[in-house]
Amino acid sequence: MNHPAHYARRGRVASELSGKAKSTIAILGKVLDRGEKALVFTQYRRMGDLLVTMFRKELNETAFFYHGGLSRKERDKTITAFRDRIGRAIMVIQLKAGGTGINLDSANHAIHYDMWWNPAVEDQGSDRAFRIGQKKNVTVYRLITKGTLEERINELLKSKRVVSEMVLEGRKEIRSIAKYSDKQLEELIRLRAQSRPARQNETI
Repeated sequence: MNHPAHYARRGRVASELSGKAKSTIAILGKVLDRGEKALVFTQYRRMGDLLVTMFRKELNETAFFYHGGLSRKERDKTITAFRDRIGRAIMVIQLKAGGTGINLDSANHAIHYDMWWNPAVEDQGSDRAFRIGQKKNVTVYRLITKGTLEERINELLKSKRVVSEMVLEGRKEIRSIAKYSDKQLEELIRLRAQSRPARQNETI
């Protein structure tokens, strides 16, 4: 789903071999042309390495990489370097390594390269850019490979978010549950509610 070189652990690292990679390169090309910053999230350390290599080859951009293998000192140094970079920059982040407390509001684009089962974890990643002090609109991109398990995961995440928004926004919205069919209600009650902040999202 992510890239043939990720699955096979060998082969050519080129965006033309993966729809996701091709879309990511296209998005980042526009971001960098505007002199802006972007965060790219992936669950996998290996995929992060591949993305860093791809960005260097195809965008002529050396991306920062924040992952679980870094020491606390290295993590702090990476965050500071990204924040202090004037103009365009990319940071690849291993999703679970980018936990709470990280403020990267100098970035105003967040790309989720692969899907995560828990929408709260995914949203927590986007929140690295969508923080107090952010003065720009933040655009979040979620990349989904058609015809794969990711489509099903995306359906489940949407259902979780529907429940969350109805619960958080008050009784008026909760009454809209009455409009759901028995089958829709059956699907919804299996899912835990999760919260998410408001932001602009694009699913590709």
